[in-house]
Amino acid sequence: MGLFNASAPVLSDASLIFQILLICFLVLGFLTAKARHRFLGHGILMTVALALHTISIILVMMPSMLAMRGLFQNLSSVLALIFILHASLGGLVEVLGIYFVAVWVVGRTSVKSCFGRKRLMQATVVLWIVSVVIGVYGYILFYPPA
Repeated sequence: MGLFNASAPVLSDASLIFQILLICFLVLGFLTAKARHRFLGHGILMTVALALHTISIILVMMPSMLAMRGLFQNLSSVLALIFILHASLGGLVEVLGIYFVAVWVVGRTSVKSCFGRKRLMQATVVLWIVSVVIGVYGYILFYPPA
């Protein structure tokens, strides 16, 4: 019995709420760098967001996708395409996030190395938000409102 739909598992609802909170975390990380020029705080916030996202992928999203095997028998269905797009974008965001954190950790003595990647970082955040929006849309399609 879910929070938003009686047929949705509570874990799916919790994951949905968690992802929306992570987007708020990303915005806070962005504002920390943009408005206050606190790049260490920005790096820490983004690393924590990435770590939480990774945990969410491993503990909730991957098992959920694997449990929906029947859904992917017809890859031309809208729902299957939505979840494939969501997983692909989310995977790309995860890989880029790991790359950014690794570069930041290795070159921590200077934030200058991050400035050259600013546009790619911004694009990654946009992709992350798009992935969450697509995931929410997939949730609504999979668990339609009663």
